[in-house]
Amino acid sequence: MDVVNLLWEQEKKRLGAPGAGFEPARPVWSGEDLLRGVNYNYLEPVMDNNVLNGFFEYCLKEATEETCKYYVEYLKKPLDRNNSWSVSAYRKYVKYLFSINRISWEQLQHYNAYLKTSRNKEELRTAVDESLIIEYVNILRRNNLEELAILLLGGSRLSHIIYMLNNYKPNEKVKHPTSIYEPRLYCTKDFCRYYLGIKLGAKHCNYIYYPATTIKSTQLNYNAAKKKIHKLGIQSKIFRRYTNQKLEELAYKHNIRLDAVNLILSRELSITGTHYLNTRDWADNLFTIYVKYLREKILT
Repeated sequence: MDVVNLLWEQEKKRLGAPGAGFEPARPVWSGEDLLRGVNYNYLEPVMDNNVLNGFFEYCLKEATEETCKYYVEYLKKPLDRNNSWSVSAYRKYVKYLFSINRISWEQLQHYNAYLKTSRNKEELRTAVDESLIIEYVNILRRNNLEELAILLLGGSRLSHIIYMLNNYKPNEKVKHPTSIYEPRLYCTKDFCRYYLGIKLGAKHCNYIYYPATTIKSTQLNYNAAKKKIHKLGIQSKIFRRYTNQKLEELAYKHNIRLDAVNLILSRELSITGTHYLNTRDWADNLFTIYVKYLREKILT
């Protein structure tokens, strides 16, 4: 139950509903209502260097050093609810306060409800036009980046792809989420999946799926690669959106559980570890269907 609904249930109890069918008019709570009983001082600029240093160390567990430095600078300024960086910094800060027992769990939920960014709201997304993906692939091909195009069509984030290329160990046996020790790389004639098993910032990645191709270990700088494809007019995140869109479409068409899509894209699964192997099999089957579609429509 979210905070607003929790407050509403508490309000109904306070009003003392006389019987079945009674439903008092539901009020609209402001941000101030959500913060009743919590300490406003925690939403004021942070001037204590010890607190800022503690927050910075905490932040590094979930985000990059550059991002954490930005957050620290925003915490030194008044909260600006129209600035997503400011809101994100204070959201991370109250989470830190909870981790060191400065605020309670209930207070944390109130703060989170108050500190909303556009990312926290439901967004209506339009479908990715397949012609745009074809255009992106052709641009990358013309610039000798076809391998990158193939990897991006697997739906993985650019940062994880770069990490894989820089640390490529296909034959290394490691423990997979299936609790079985297997080589990192598994390939069929249609696709490959590489077990990465890392977390960069707040984003984790178990597997990188991609259409079968030969990958060579190389040393690439993420920021340089991102800047290069940006100069080509390409947004790497569009590949991920397209992959998600097409995988879900194919999953519905072929009666495959959507957990297969989540596994391919390294999102949270609804299954327990004991069923992970089955889900990976579904993901392999779904990605095989997807690759055949790509070869017919995109990678021609």
